[in-house]
Amino acid sequence: MRPVLSALVLLLALPLSVPLHAQDKTSAAKDLHTLFDAEWERGLRENPVSATYIGDHRFDDKWPDLSPAALQASYEGDRAVIAALDKIGELKIKQLRGEAPYQLGDKFDIRAFHDVVLGSGAIPLDVLEANVHRWVDATKAAHP
Repeated sequence: MRPVLSALVLLLALPLSVPLHAQDKTSAAKDLHTLFDAEWERGLRENPVSATYIGDHRFDDKWPDLSPAALQASYEGDRAVIAALDKIGELKIKQLRGEAPYQLGDKFDIRAFHDVVLGSGAIPLDVLEANVHRWVDATKAAHP
């Protein structure tokens, strides 16, 4: 009789533990959906154009300014950055142009220098500098 009573108690206790386990899954699912909802809202806030496109007009006042004046200001800002970048490259090339004749003396050939500078195309300035220094060293070695 005792084994039957133990089995009966076990069978009665089993349904009590299942809802706790199911409740954990439900809680985890709710947490996951809360996270999804928060991420969705963040996406709408960060991209108001997309939010309006899908029909959510809460962020219509956050659209970017695409007026001609705003576009012109953005364009001018871009041009200023490009000019500054060009100036950095120009100064580096002038520096290398000043060093090469000093190091090579009569062996300096402006056409060969231009070939080294322009021959590799668009490259980082540190690579350009290394190329020019290699050219200077090779020229020195070729004409002792």
